[in-house]
Amino acid sequence: MPMHDFYASSRPAPLDQADGLRRMFAGRRSTVLPLAANPYVPFSGVVLDRLAAALAAQGSKVLVLDVVHASATTLRPDDSIAFAYLDYDPDPRRFAAAAAPAVAAVKRGDTVFDPGLDLSAHLHFTTLPWIDFTSFSHARNWGREDSIPKFAFGRLQHGDDGRCTMAMSVEVHHALMDGLHVGRLVQGLEERLRDPAAWVGVSG
Repeated sequence: MPMHDFYASSRPAPLDQADGLRRMFAGRRSTVLPLAANPYVPFSGVVLDRLAAALAAQGSKVLVLDVVHASATTLRPDDSIAFAYLDYDPDPRRFAAAAAPAVAAVKRGDTVFDPGLDLSAHLHFTTLPWIDFTSFSHARNWGREDSIPKFAFGRLQHGDDGRCTMAMSVEVHHALMDGLHVGRLVQGLEERLRDPAAWVGVSG
């Protein structure tokens, strides 16, 4: 049986990581660029305002997102997967309370498998609780613009010293952020996990 490269495309290979952004604004078709403020980027609000104004002056449509939500892969009892769409809530307890029935509905098959939902306002999450990985790469369609951050989490490891560790992979578009910003994100997550009870507002 002949083998086929499912990632093969007649489109030439991109010159660099900004190739997708250039193609977004090269044509005359209507383009909506979703933007979200990032607390780990200094003066990100000012940058967004100026970027939106510059794009609007060129006739481009700009969608500034006040919040983004989560799109999480969910394993069903028959070993198929589906996506659970979880709305953002700044309160971890309220978020968990709303997420639980949403995930349960996906597992029961009450929802339609719809990877084409408005993903411009969603971050992508997945978990591999069976393994402790050292590297992870998401499947992507390189023929379309994709700047949505993608996260993957591995198995929770219990060390002899009482510490717990868990592998985490973060994929971002380098034209939109640098390793510095990812590092600050990870540091913020680590800080919260050092005292998770205080994070979720549970007293000892």
